[in-house]
Amino acid sequence: MFLTILGVLSLIVIYVIGKFLRKNIVEIIIISLLIGLFFEMTMFPMFIYDTSKVTFFFTIENRNIPIGIILSWGCVLSFSYLLTKLLLNKLLKSSSNLSFFLSSLISILITGVPSEFLGYYMGYWKYSFGGVSLIYNIPWTAILGWIFFGTTFLATIRVYEKGTKKIR
Repeated sequence: MFLTILGVLSLIVIYVIGKFLRKNIVEIIIISLLIGLFFEMTMFPMFIYDTSKVTFFFTIENRNIPIGIILSWGCVLSFSYLLTKLLLNKLLKSSSNLSFFLSSLISILITGVPSEFLGYYMGYWKYSFGGVSLIYNIPWTAILGWIFFGTTFLATIRVYEKGTKKIR
């Protein structure tokens, strides 16, 4: 229940930050939540959720998917988007592909990777797959997955924004 409440409150804070930065973050939040749902549905066998800590499940095809985890996806990805925009516009003041990649990588390392550690160490899930541990029994594949997935997500959003800018 704590994770669900924290997720809702965090999304509200992210929305307010987006308004303050004059970014329409609603689309990004919705896309992030849908991606989180898709990821949890497809990668479900890889994680074992502690049902005493992660509550409010909904079931799709006999899979109990925790709402708090999906909200966490929305928070991490949408905040990564805002952080990338902030790094590009305010600090790097560049829109080159290299600057974008570096700002995306930094924002995922600041948001996605720590969320993986936090969720695991708070006991929300365990990994059902093996692999070489990076730090504290978290497999390399989980960390590399965040880096690959996060930068791909942000690059896709960048292409989407450029495409819709031409239409509008």
